[in-house]
Amino acid sequence: DSKKHFRPRILLADAVGMGKTIQVGILLSELIYRGRGQRILVVCLKSMMLQLQKELWSRFSIPLEALDSNKIQRTYAKIPSNMNPFNYYNRTIVSMDTLKSPKMMKYIDSSHWDVIVIDECHNVAKRGKTSSDRSRLARKLSSASDALILTSATPHDGTKESYASLL
Repeated sequence: DSKKHFRPRILLADAVGMGKTIQVGILLSELIYRGRGQRILVVCLKSMMLQLQKELWSRFSIPLEALDSNKIQRTYAKIPSNMNPFNYYNRTIVSMDTLKSPKMMKYIDSSHWDVIVIDECHNVAKRGKTSSDRSRLARKLSSASDALILTSATPHDGTKESYASLL
């Protein structure tokens, strides 16, 4: 099956205000059109969740369910105790800090998305000799998706190790 081997990895690195969100919307729309965008996870900073959610809905009609820790707790109350909350919604947006908790990381292990977008990906790049919770999260997410889209106005801190960790 050629679909199993289709695993694009895209880094959109451009200056602030140059349309990275529009490019993401175009890519997501195309993947949805091709039947490869049923399950979408957008990961971003908490401060960007509402803006990204609104942009992708208003410009591309892509609805994303915003999952913060409160919404995840309410979802637990609605689903069977053995069900993964990430399998309850097909298209979600969640902050990287919510996802990096040990409990959420466990759920990521048993989830799969057609597309994962990591906005402001420089926040998940490896810094120095050790991996941060955010960089471990990004590595885990990269294996939990068919397509991975990374965006950043500052894709690395000037070190080749940091940049290589994104690639």
